[in-house]
Amino acid sequence: MPAEDDPPPPVPEEANTWSEFIARLRALYEWCGRPKYRALCARSPGLSPAAVSNLIGKNPLTRPPETATARFVEACLRYRGWSETDSEVERWISHWGVIDRGSVPAEVPPGPGVRWWRWYAGGLVGVLVVGAGVFLLAGGDGLGSCQRVSGNVKDTRMKRTWGDLFQCPNKPRVGVYEKAAFGSEIAVLETDPSWFICWTRGQRHSGGNDIWYYTQGDHSTRMPELDAWGYVPASDLRVGRAPDPAITRRC
Repeated sequence: MPAEDDPPPPVPEEANTWSEFIARLRALYEWCGRPKYRALCARSPGLSPAAVSNLIGKNPLTRPPETATARFVEACLRYRGWSETDSEVERWISHWGVIDRGSVPAEVPPGPGVRWWRWYAGGLVGVLVVGAGVFLLAGGDGLGSCQRVSGNVKDTRMKRTWGDLFQCPNKPRVGVYEKAAFGSEIAVLETDPSWFICWTRGQRHSGGNDIWYYTQGDHSTRMPELDAWGYVPASDLRVGRAPDPAITRRC
């Protein structure tokens, strides 16, 4: 439990843009003591070091993912021992929605300055994690299909920047492979849903086709020089068609 004279956690309402919201997330991280990412992630199931980096790292997403935000806030509060965790998480997610809708009240002063299953306060209610970029969902309900997400993401493996990506429901904790074939598993994709860059053809798999999707895993298991970038078989996505019609880019 926090001491009685402990300062309260930073609040999100001082932000009215995504950059200001990210600054508030960083302030929350400072408030909880700047723990190592892995130590922080242990306080919230489903939160990964890659997701934390996407939120507050050197090259954060300019639109923080809703689910990752909720898990991050919960982890910071729990790490500090704050008692009102659920209400604080709901407060952050509520303001996330205000900014996302572009409906920040005019009286809110300027600060210092991917849909999927919305998650907070320990459960699913009805969210995206990316390497580095700006992302806005573009239609669709996300159930059994992919959605285009507009923005840019840096690909450290191919040394290029991709414009737009695609958010898809997938099986969590699946392998990411060096090539579009079973062989060298180089990373693990922990999150559901996840984002993908493009599709290609490769080895046939249990899905009955040869479609693979290019993405970045949440953490590397081999070949760290690839920075977790690799391929996932279409059988690990929970979509009706392969390739999904929303994913218009072929690798």
